[in-house]
Amino acid sequence: SPPNLCKGRVMQEWLAEKEWKRVIYCGDGGGDFEGAISVPAGGTICARKDWSLHKKLQERIAGGTAVRGEIQTWETQPELAALLGLQGAI
Repeated sequence: SPPNLCKGRVMQEWLAEKEWKRVIYCGDGGGDFEGAISVPAGGTICARKDWSLHKKLQERIAGGTAVRGEIQTWETQPELAALLGLQGAI
C-alpha cells in the first residue's frame, strides 16, 4: 500500500458509508494495525499468525485495551481461504 495510506481512516470511511452485514479485515503487517482495530464488534480480524499485526494485537490486549473484532489467525493462504469460507479457491 502507499506509504501515506491510513488504513484506519479508510476503514472508518467505509464503515460510515452504510450498515455492513459483515466486516472482515485481513492483514499481516504493522501497517494493518489501525485498520484492524477499526473493525467493529461482531466483525472479524484475520491476522497472520506471529506476524507484526498479530503481535501488535496481542500487545494491545495484554496492555488491557480491548479489540472489538474477533481475532482469527492464519499461516497460509489456504488457511485464510478456509477462514473466509473459500475452501478450494486457492
